[in-house]
Amino acid sequence: MKKGRDFMKRKRLLSAVLAGIFAVSMLGGCASAVPQGATETTQGGAQETDRTSGTVKLRVWAEESTYDALNKMIDSFKEEYKGQATFDITLEQNADSDTRDNVLGDVHNAADVFILADD
Repeated sequence: MKKGRDFMKRKRLLSAVLAGIFAVSMLGGCASAVPQGATETTQGGAQETDRTSGTVKLRVWAEESTYDALNKMIDSFKEEYKGQATFDITLEQNADSDTRDNVLGDVHNAADVFILADD
């Protein structure tokens, strides 16, 4: 009977130790891997944040017929967040009907913001 209790105690201890290790490893993954003052770039280089200058680069895909409305939105966005960063936003022509295929074809080099048809 005593062997059964010892086994259960060891099992509980092992479970507690493993749970603690998992919790610590999960919290360690939350730390920033990019040191202060460094440049952070996604794998494809689509979005880049230069922490020293506060410049954020974004690519926007849209059809040319929507450029006027999007330029107003971009200007409004820049005005809203002007004290937090400098924005380098590039508007690129892309047919809305092709967006799905273009994004799935090369996810890492896709635009940061795009219009996606929902039909």
